Amino acid sequence: MKRFSGRFPMRRYRSVGTPPSLKRIPACTITNGCGKLAKLEIKGLGELALKLSQLGTQSDEIAKKAVYAGAKVVADKIRANLRGVLSSERTGDLERSLGISPIKVDKSGVINTAIGFSGYDRKGTANQLKARVLESGSSRQRKRPFFRAAVRSSKRLAQSEMQRVTKEEIKKRIR
Repeated sequence: MKRFSGRFPMRRYRSVGTPPSLKRIPACTITNGCGKLAKLEIKGLGELALKLSQLGTQSDEIAKKAVYAGAKVVADKIRANLRGVLSSERTGDLERSLGISPIKVDKSGVINTAIGFSGYDRKGTANQLKARVLESGSSRQRKRPFFRAAVRSSKRLAQSEMQRVTKEEIKKRIR
C-alpha cells in the first residue's frame, strides 16, 4: 500500500477552530433569469476538512492494521494447508513456528510484513529448512507444496479483508 505521494498538497490546520474560508461554501445557485430561485449552502465542511486532515496523520496506523489483517488471513490459509500436508505423527512444532513478523515501513514508505517459520524443532532442525523441504522436496523426499498454493488462493480474500479493515478504521476516526 503506497503512502500519499505529495502531488496534491494537503492543508493541515493546526488550530482547533474552523478556518473562516470553510465555514460556509455556496455550492449552487439556481436562477430563472429574473433572479435567484434557490440557494444551497453547505455547512460543516470545516469540521470535515479538520477530520480529514487528522485522518491523514493517522493513515500509517490504519494501513498497518490493514496489512496485519491481510497477513493473518494468508497465515491462517498456510496453516490449514500445512495441516493437510503433514502426517498424523506430527509433533506440531512446525505449525506453531509459523508466524507474522512485525510490520515495517521501508525507505520508500511501503508498509509490509512477512510470514514465515522461526525456531527449531525438538531435534534441533531449523523449522525454515523443514518447511522448504516440504514445499520444494529434496533428493530423499517428494515435494508437498503448501505455502505457494495458500498464498495464491488467499490473495483475493486477504485484499478484501484489508479493504474492510481500512473502511472500518476510517469510519471510526471520521465520526
